[in-house]
Amino acid sequence: MEAAEELEVTYEVFSLPMSEAAKLRRAKLGGEKAYERILDWLKKKKIRQEQFTVVKLLGEVSSMAEEVQEYIFPTEYEGRWYCLGQGSGIGVFAPPPPLPTWPEVTAFDTKNLGQTLDIEVRRAGAFCHVRMRPTKIGLTAIDAFGRGISQVEMARFSIQTLSTEFEAALNKPVLVGTISPPRHLQEAGEKRVWLAFLTCRQSG
Repeated sequence: MEAAEELEVTYEVFSLPMSEAAKLRRAKLGGEKAYERILDWLKKKKIRQEQFTVVKLLGEVSSMAEEVQEYIFPTEYEGRWYCLGQGSGIGVFAPPPPLPTWPEVTAFDTKNLGQTLDIEVRRAGAFCHVRMRPTKIGLTAIDAFGRGISQVEMARFSIQTLSTEFEAALNKPVLVGTISPPRHLQEAGEKRVWLAFLTCRQSG
């Protein structure tokens, strides 16, 4: 019985200033040439490498790589009220209205913060047919609603997803696309473009 072929996929993400990313695309360089220029800029510390993931696949199977942290957050609240009691008899004032208490959390949800790579690769001669979905999820802010003791907090998230399918030549980097977080989630609030590259190799 013939052994299934092993493939190795390298997924890399680099961030660079928007002006440099625009120059790179206007130069109309192929994936391999663009990757060479990216590595040159990286050596000169003009850009940053944001992600480096290697996945091995056996035959025509899908795989998933995760670098995540589980985050539990409230999704529903319910208010509570209590009364101070009720008087009776002559000369007793009417009871005060019920007073609110702190809202009670009645439902939670969980989200994985970080980076996930879902990928499926099929070898076809000197090429690989790739179907992939990289996802990056970050906590943007904790928003407060209401005032005083009725105030509640809800989490807000940022999600960047790139879903694509393409043919890649073996051993040649391919520019997959951009997966850029919002400005306020990037280092020093700088607006940068995140470029994703993929290289498919025969393992061995």
